[in-house]
Amino acid sequence: TDCGVEQAGKRSVKGFRRSKGFVRDHAYYFWADFSEDLTGAQERGDSLLYVGVPAGKTLVVKLGLSTVSEEGARANLKKEVGTSSFERIFAEADAKWNAALSSVEATCIDEDHAKIFYTALYHSLIMPNLITDVDGKYCGWDGKVHQGGDGEDLYTNYSLWDTYRALHPFFNIICPEMNVKFINSWLERYRQIGQLPINEYGICETFCMIGYHAIPVIADAISQGIGGFDYDLAYEAMKQVAEDPLRGVGRYKEYGYIPSGMEGNSVSKTVEYCYDDWCIAKVARLLGHEDEADYYTKRSLYYRNLYDPGTKFLRGRLADGKWNEPFNPLQTSRLNHKDYTEGNAWQYTFYVPQDMTSYIDIVGGDDVFESRLDEMFSTDFTKDVHIVADVTGLIGQYAHGNEPSHHAAYLYDFVGSPWKTQSLVSRIKQDLYTSSPDGLCGNDDCGQMSSWYVLSCLGFYPVTPAIGYMVIGSPSVKEATIRVKDGAKLHIVVENASDKNVYIQGMTVDGVPYGKSFLPVDKLTGGAEIRFVMGPEPNREWGRSAGDRPVSIANQ
Repeated sequence: TDCGVEQAGKRSVKGFRRSKGFVRDHAYYFWADFSEDLTGAQERGDSLLYVGVPAGKTLVVKLGLSTVSEEGARANLKKEVGTSSFERIFAEADAKWNAALSSVEATCIDEDHAKIFYTALYHSLIMPNLITDVDGKYCGWDGKVHQGGDGEDLYTNYSLWDTYRALHPFFNIICPEMNVKFINSWLERYRQIGQLPINEYGICETFCMIGYHAIPVIADAISQGIGGFDYDLAYEAMKQVAEDPLRGVGRYKEYGYIPSGMEGNSVSKTVEYCYDDWCIAKVARLLGHEDEADYYTKRSLYYRNLYDPGTKFLRGRLADGKWNEPFNPLQTSRLNHKDYTEGNAWQYTFYVPQDMTSYIDIVGGDDVFESRLDEMFSTDFTKDVHIVADVTGLIGQYAHGNEPSHHAAYLYDFVGSPWKTQSLVSRIKQDLYTSSPDGLCGNDDCGQMSSWYVLSCLGFYPVTPAIGYMVIGSPSVKEATIRVKDGAKLHIVVENASDKNVYIQGMTVDGVPYGKSFLPVDKLTGGAEIRFVMGPEPNREWGRSAGDRPVSIANQ
């Protein structure tokens, strides 16, 4: 929408660019210093600057960026680069990335596995991104320039529909201080415009995806006692977004579900709002707001209003209570079946992370629920040409290339068949991640698909962020050490690790035999030694008994 470039001295160029589209108003300023005098400079057309340098010279360009101004970009460049050579900057970047990647020191099965693992870890650490200049100034969510406090780093670029599932829970293990910075960025946004982010890029809300999934990230931090942000302000912000009548929330509150035909993505929005409301209820209880905790717990059970016992699917319901017909659980088309977001009834029927234990009973008990899972992973997928790009990485109706399915392989733990989780998680890692340039089966979505892989290689996954445990899958590293809080270490040892030995034969935690198919989060964040013994055949008794399964009951 606008741009400008001009020479700013014999060896400098400054400018800006502004655009609109997916991000409604995206602006960046720059300042570039060159190692040689700029000769033959001229402006052409739309302020595009063409510059020439003496033939045979090596040209070094140092570039600074800012969300505030060209002078801000110049100050950033001076402090962050200064007189450093290219070689020094290269070495510093290499050292910083090595330090970041060393947050998980893993010994992998072979070199190819190591490439996949550390590429996934790298992807997990790319975003979100800093917006404050070195002097603390930044362009705010209200479009105005603000002066931040000393050391107040603020960030943007949040694909929260994806990253609340695994990326942010992973950060609470390896770098909880970064989640605190992100949450403080959200609270500053809330102070400025009264909103938490939903799908924010370039300091702008896109409203692209559904749910209000900043809430689980905040709830997970509060439930773990992670400090560094205002709990009361965060709780106020959580309630604000949950009471905003836009995006179907008003109808969700009125009907106890979002009626099909009155709001797009009615089923998907309903079930995701239910999970987010459970997170609010948990925070409310922790902060002593019992009445509000009861209110949001009640809302977290609204998913039951969309469960059809006849078909055993969560499906669209009209305002008069009748089911939306015709119903085809395979249908994913945005044009012909608008109850689901980038998926179909199969993928969303299993999205009740806050109430899974109760939901299993509603569906018909362990055996029925397990058979339904089996059916999902074995039913051939019929692609709809209108949404092929979103539904990829297929195993039956399971679509690993898009995030709504990411927890589903771990649900067998809830019905006492963790060996099936182990088999499927291993299959996903081996078949749907490679070390080639196209080594992902779908959109990484700012690190979510990659963090799923890293956590699954370590042996666990957060099916229900903020619940206080992670569900055990099938580890595929030989050994890993993670530096956690207060100088402690999480040490994971996997005996007999290989592509064939995917089944847990037994395990210990701090030297004590352990038979549960879930791990308390404080064992991961506080430091422990977890030792797995793997084999090529399933141990169907491990994690089978009712007392050894993860429990998820919303109103408990």
